[in-house]
Amino acid sequence: MRHFYRTLFFLLATCGSPAFAQTLVWSDEFSQPRLDAEKWTYEVGGHGFGNGELQYYTSGESNVFVGSKTNAADTGYLVIEARRENYGVPPENRQFTSGRIVTSGKFNFKYGTIQARIKLPNLQNGLWPAFWMLGANYPTDGWPRSGEIDILEAGFQTDWQTNVANRKSHSTVHWFQDNFQEIDPNAPGNGWWGNASATGSNTISGNFYDDFHIFKVTWTPTQILGYVDNVQFYTFNIPPGDPNFTEFTTNPYYV
Repeated sequence: MRHFYRTLFFLLATCGSPAFAQTLVWSDEFSQPRLDAEKWTYEVGGHGFGNGELQYYTSGESNVFVGSKTNAADTGYLVIEARRENYGVPPENRQFTSGRIVTSGKFNFKYGTIQARIKLPNLQNGLWPAFWMLGANYPTDGWPRSGEIDILEAGFQTDWQTNVANRKSHSTVHWFQDNFQEIDPNAPGNGWWGNASATGSNTISGNFYDDFHIFKVTWTPTQILGYVDNVQFYTFNIPPGDPNFTEFTTNPYYV
């Protein structure tokens, strides 16, 4: 299954209200024949990445490439392709491969608008495409103390149960809250201690695999706003001065 990204990542710096003028500070339109190593790093491994994921993330061009396999000159697209194939050695041997790329160590930012033009695959049960941000303090403080801003997630189990998996997307923020535990009977240790979250959802009339759509978040000191095709569907208010929400006011994030 392929995830197509086009004109990916316009990052616009802003101050205060989203109505203020914005300046482009970073972008990648995938105009080079290969992934730009000055902007992106591959995350590699098959250890589940905290979610019990079944794939092995590789740095191979069979999983992450720019353009089209049928036309080498066709740039302007990033393709992330999940494949059914045996990969890795125990204990990280997997029956699927995929790709996972980040800007960590190369570009971090605090506040602004970030968007990508994405065409999702025709989702099958178990696929979970995502476009998201993580606090740059993750290597030292761990998750969820790092905070997380999910711009796009699709393929939730509840969406399969209601037959809207290909039409429904979600934006979620995660933060650490003491004495709070997410209860998930399918997660190792029955969930994550301290993981508090808030989710907004959007359903379109067609399917996300029919065409490209723009997924966007605007992050200010007081709000996180989620959009699909420039229509706002999600608002998360950051309480001023509340120590429970410093993940969204203190640290820069990476994609």
